[in-house]
Amino acid sequence: MEIAGLTTIGTMFFLHSGLDSIDVNAIIDSWPQSDKESMYNMIRTQNSYKALSPAGSRTKLLVNGDLNESRYYAFLRTNKDGSSKALVIMNFQNSTQTLTVNLSNLGISTSQTPINLYTGTAGPKINSPNYTVTLPAYGYLILGVK
Repeated sequence: MEIAGLTTIGTMFFLHSGLDSIDVNAIIDSWPQSDKESMYNMIRTQNSYKALSPAGSRTKLLVNGDLNESRYYAFLRTNKDGSSKALVIMNFQNSTQTLTVNLSNLGISTSQTPINLYTGTAGPKINSPNYTVTLPAYGYLILGVK
């Protein structure tokens, strides 16, 4: 979840220990294999989709009707020239949650099947301006949208 947050909000991924120098390889080598694979996949996702570029914009979206909700976070990423968009939805809860994200007035088609940018598969269909998804505990979706 942390790596997904860092790579999708528009930052370049980096490791920091609070010291002037750090042996990045030693830190990454100590991670479980699944964490390493997740990090590399997330960085590949960021690098392969223009909307996730650090130079793009980020617009916070209403989740369950509340813009100040802190248990969940949804935002639209748009690349600098506006030609590429990604919808990111995150569940910060330790249980499965059903979330409704308001897509009104964002220039996103409300009749499409987005692409899950992390897995390369079809994401949950968007059928209306109120997009409802169910995410597992600490789960997220990173979707390429039109």
